[in-house]
Amino acid sequence: GSAVLTHCIVSNCTAEAKEANWVKTGAAGVYAGMGRGENCLVIDGRDPRSAPTFANMVGGIMLGTADASAVNCTVVGCYGSHTGGILANNASALVRNCVAFCCEKRIKVNDELAVTIVPFGGTATLFDHCASDAAETYDQMGSILGLTSAAFKNYANGDYTLNPTSRLVNAGINYEGMASV
Repeated sequence: GSAVLTHCIVSNCTAEAKEANWVKTGAAGVYAGMGRGENCLVIDGRDPRSAPTFANMVGGIMLGTADASAVNCTVVGCYGSHTGGILANNASALVRNCVAFCCEKRIKVNDELAVTIVPFGGTATLFDHCASDAAETYDQMGSILGLTSAAFKNYANGDYTLNPTSRLVNAGINYEGMASV
């Protein structure tokens, strides 16, 4: 069956550093093959390899199947060789009301590190009411782009609670499947 990972903080994680051929997909933070992550905070997830052969590594959250979802999650300061924030590897996976901030794709090309902001990625058809510091659009409904650290109460000291004046406050939509607390 599917599990629900809720109200958790996943911090300072590093993806497995093996260079074996079979370790080409995964997440430093949370990997949800099936199930749902909700109201989770993932901070500083890292894939140290930055090799193009590890094409599907993500620093934050990876959703592996159609039954996987991330709802009301915040991913901050993560990087991977594919996506920094949230990677949804199935067209039916759901990413809703999520924030990815300071999340990067890092790839070594000819021994030089290329770094780009890549908060969301994959084949999900529904990145719904998500927000990031990226300037370009992702095929998202209700997306908020161009976030700054002012969206959080005290970003510099690790307080990722939304600032009461942030444009993210009340910008999401209800999700009927949330676990009761």
